[in-house]
Amino acid sequence: MKIAYLCEDSQIPIMGVKGASIHIREVINALIKLKHEVFVITTNKGAKNHENGQYTIHEVSPFTSKKLGSDLRMTFTSSKLYKKARVLFNNAKPDLIYERYELYGSAGMKLAQKFNIPFILEVNAALLWGPKRRLNFRSLARYVENNIFRSAGAIIITTDNLRNY
Repeated sequence: MKIAYLCEDSQIPIMGVKGASIHIREVINALIKLKHEVFVITTNKGAKNHENGQYTIHEVSPFTSKKLGSDLRMTFTSSKLYKKARVLFNNAKPDLIYERYELYGSAGMKLAQKFNIPFILEVNAALLWGPKRRLNFRSLARYVENNIFRSAGAIIITTDNLRNY
């Protein structure tokens, strides 16, 4: 099976040393071990010199201007990732989309709908209520989050506390 792994969180370098980076790579490696072909579309590849022969990483530069505010930065970044993925999917459509959830990260949901592809969402935290979130449009973020959650064919959670969320 060909799987597109999406990560819209620009704070997580795929080839980095953060716990989230390692988690992402381990999920991808587990999928590869199960004989799936995986390619990654992300907003932060990480270490540029790291060679990776098992999967391809496509990087999309996130919007970083503080003038936009976090809501618009995340929305525009998601739109940019969607456009890049759409081109890639036109060339080689995957059988499944696996996305690590990020606020306003609707690219996976939209791609799944456009290309009629199953969509799995991994949720690692209650991002809407995180202590570092400075959102100008919290009700809009909640609305987008609800749509993303409802559109996923399956949601993978990493803790029991997230089940209630």
